[in-house]
Amino acid sequence: MPAGEITIQLQRWRTGDKVALEELTPLVYDHLRMLAGRFLNGDGAGVRIQPTELMGELFVHLLEAKRVEATDRNQFFAFSARVMRRILVQHARAAKADKRGGRMPHLPLDPELAWVGPPHDPATLDLDADLDELEQLDEPAVRAVELRFLFSFTAEEAASILEVSKATVDRHVRFALAWLSVRLHP
Repeated sequence: MPAGEITIQLQRWRTGDKVALEELTPLVYDHLRMLAGRFLNGDGAGVRIQPTELMGELFVHLLEAKRVEATDRNQFFAFSARVMRRILVQHARAAKADKRGGRMPHLPLDPELAWVGPPHDPATLDLDADLDELEQLDEPAVRAVELRFLFSFTAEEAASILEVSKATVDRHVRFALAWLSVRLHP
């Protein structure tokens, strides 16, 4: 992936260049689609949204945003991860409101997060609200949890994206899991 070109297009987009997103899209699309597939990869039983659909919604959000504050590819992919999480939570909320069950997306959870419950469990929506609250206290911890558990990156990969050490990622994850456990299971 041409990291330098991605950074150049992000800088153009940040300054309001409307063509920059069009030129950025082919540079990041395959990697984002792979991330969407990782995000949705699970047992397959509860998947109601496909990676292509998730990608479509992501790009609609990016178009509506006009520009992002990401300065490099790592920040862009981390931002995209947060947007994908929000999209899936919106789908979960819509399904919860639908009297016939609606379209409940499968939110894959690592075994360390299995205590949250299945996607149709209200705790899944609580998890999103709690992640938002934790983000106000410790944003790096939330970024680490998103990358490790929602996108299934290794600690080393997450450390590279976040530009911190593996030990720092591990520390953020331990803190976030403990904090979330207390919040979701008082």
